[in-house]
Amino acid sequence: MDWVTKRYYSLNSIVRALQNQKTGKKDNVTLEHFSEEKKYTAALIVGGGPGAVAHADALHDFINTTKDIVVIHASSKNALSFEKVSSEQIFCLVGNEGHRMEEVFGHKQKINGRCVLPPFPRKMGTYIPASLRTSAYELNEVSFTDKYEDSHTALALQTAIELGVSVIYVTGYDGYEGQSIGKKEQELFMENEYLFRKMKEAGRTLYSITPTTYKELEPRSVYASVS
Repeated sequence: MDWVTKRYYSLNSIVRALQNQKTGKKDNVTLEHFSEEKKYTAALIVGGGPGAVAHADALHDFINTTKDIVVIHASSKNALSFEKVSSEQIFCLVGNEGHRMEEVFGHKQKINGRCVLPPFPRKMGTYIPASLRTSAYELNEVSFTDKYEDSHTALALQTAIELGVSVIYVTGYDGYEGQSIGKKEQELFMENEYLFRKMKEAGRTLYSITPTTYKELEPRSVYASVS
């Protein structure tokens, strides 16, 4: 029962996984594979850190002036700050993220965008908000890493790979500086650093366009990009 200690496994997810085990199911939902003919030159991956909201106006300008860019939400925590941008938006659903989306968007009948889930079977089962059930897809595989394949960041990075993205920008991955952090936060930080490093080893540079303490992200100011 180490599920309880996982940062993105809620009690709802655990109950769903136990129900699947009881009925002998690998997962409660199967989805169409995320295989996209439409490719993008650039992606902005949005994490859950406050930097994505603090610099939202500049980020909007950046998105609207960058050609052929897709917005990928590793976490839906900051999604409302990007609700009105014109670029396509993709939401990564891991663990309890579907319920968080409903809290963020307030059970809207329609959410503009699509959602991507980890490959089948998902050990904690699957929950998709009603407004996104007709636009939900699953990855065929997570190919760039041998660890943390079912994490928010891994899912977002693999989605960028599937979309043929050559330039990856990041915001909302603020990291931690000058403060005491708990064990879970430290583990998450190291996990993300590992995934960013694996992407660099695969020949893909990631640029953080808002302040960050992640060493594996190349700093680049969003304000310099829109000035």
